[in-house]
Amino acid sequence: MTIASTLYLDHFQLERPPFSQEPDTHIFFPAAGRREVLENLLADIENGQPLVKLTGSEGTGKTLMCRLVEQNLKPEYCRFVSLEHPIGSYENLLRTVCSELGAGDAEDDGEDEYPPNYAVIFREQLVRIEAEGRNLVLIVDEAENLFLATQERLIRLICSTGESRNLQILLVGRRELDANLDQLAVYCSNVDINAGYTLEPFTLEETRQYIQFRLQRAGVPGDKYLDLFHDDAMDLIYQAAMGNVSLTNSLAEQGLKKACQQGMFEVDDQLIQQPQGLEENMSLALFQGYDFLRENKWWLLAGALLVWVILMLLWPSESEQQAETVGEERLEISMPEQEIVIPPVSDVPEVDVPEADVPDVVTPKTAASNVAAPETTGPDGEESVSKKPDGGGADESKSGIAIRPIEQQEKLHENNEIIIEPARRKKTVQAESVLQPKKQKIEKAPRDADALFNERLRASSGWLAWAYRGGYTVQLMVLASEDAEENLKKILVDDRYYAIKDQLYILRKISPQTIFVFYGNYSSMAEARQARNGLPPFLRDIQPYVLSIQDALKKVQE
Repeated sequence: MTIASTLYLDHFQLERPPFSQEPDTHIFFPAAGRREVLENLLADIENGQPLVKLTGSEGTGKTLMCRLVEQNLKPEYCRFVSLEHPIGSYENLLRTVCSELGAGDAEDDGEDEYPPNYAVIFREQLVRIEAEGRNLVLIVDEAENLFLATQERLIRLICSTGESRNLQILLVGRRELDANLDQLAVYCSNVDINAGYTLEPFTLEETRQYIQFRLQRAGVPGDKYLDLFHDDAMDLIYQAAMGNVSLTNSLAEQGLKKACQQGMFEVDDQLIQQPQGLEENMSLALFQGYDFLRENKWWLLAGALLVWVILMLLWPSESEQQAETVGEERLEISMPEQEIVIPPVSDVPEVDVPEADVPDVVTPKTAASNVAAPETTGPDGEESVSKKPDGGGADESKSGIAIRPIEQQEKLHENNEIIIEPARRKKTVQAESVLQPKKQKIEKAPRDADALFNERLRASSGWLAWAYRGGYTVQLMVLASEDAEENLKKILVDDRYYAIKDQLYILRKISPQTIFVFYGNYSSMAEARQARNGLPPFLRDIQPYVLSIQDALKKVQE
């Protein structure tokens, strides 16, 4: 405790800080529905309810309620395990629970060839506790931070008819927990996962009662606790905190310290400094690093804008991206299947072409005019071609076809001289086979996986700005291995992922190496769910789920 804190306590004759943020079960404010919630939670657990839920916004006293539940549970009835900051996989969660129960440590000494199976160890502990005539109560605080896959397996565990019936779970978290459980309702038909309780913010009158209650419990002599805060100071605290317990504590303590500095023994509204825009930034006010963000928000905004401008300048335009594809499509244009008429010219040497290599087709001009010359049949049954009046021409059925310059062909067309080739075969021939030299197909350059990975990593800096505007996203995958980055690069150059690359955002954790991949940013959870439901089938198969971008950032940081 600092000297300033000591002076503040001595000035008001306080035995302890009245508005400490640390949850203290000895200072429990029973009003505002808190006592009823506690009693209902204890009754549900004692009655064997398999799943109990407690929700509330940040700073409403959920952690204190968890500790009160632990304190009031009867040891002869249950054995409880409390997890305050759960994170990671389902296996990690089971390992922590087994360790709290005193099991699994000996097996996990690193000498065995195979790691211990914590699912088996956990079931063994359930059987042991059941043999003692007790239930296992698992209390999970901040449950909204659990991976959705971990929540799903927990729900399946308590809903499975094959598992022991002596397991009970109390899930405690913010309002996002309700949204997560809504997505998991399909996995649990025999347990009501929506049953639970909510801690509501204080009203104005409850705020007054709460401040006076905390002052009285801190040792304010006599009935001075009733007049220590003026009514206008109470009103201002309520307007700033909007009934949030944590912010009420912070503002009330600030008023006491300022009164001490000015030698005053009462707190009026002049001593309460109302944070600007607190109502719109309630969650941000409680987020770690808020002061830094508030003081440097313009620099951060300018940096994000600069990154965006650089990316826009370096990123090729849509027309440039399509240029190569368009060029290739032009080389692949083919004429419709038809017969091309090529009139012979007597004064140009003929070039013999084997019949197997020559397509028998008709020029569009002949097809349009629908004109055909008479045909004759030779003695051997083969078709022969009519000859020009001047005796020119050749036996085309034996020697092939005469290819002549285009200028001469057009001249003969004007004279309506037409030769019909035998229609033995039908083929599709590219226009350049007759009218232009054959061009080689241009192969696409391989995609640069490193550049694509770095580009999506940079794009995530602008995407994170949505965390402080209440944005939502869809979590696609988590890669946790030494080769996570290389594996993701291979995924990004795949045609399916490359087609949606502009919607992919990457957050990376160095130790242990873990990469999180998210899809899109949306202004509401409903919009994000709609986008998730419209994902391509190959993405829906990996069971993506919706969460706030702020929660996504917390997962990476933790």
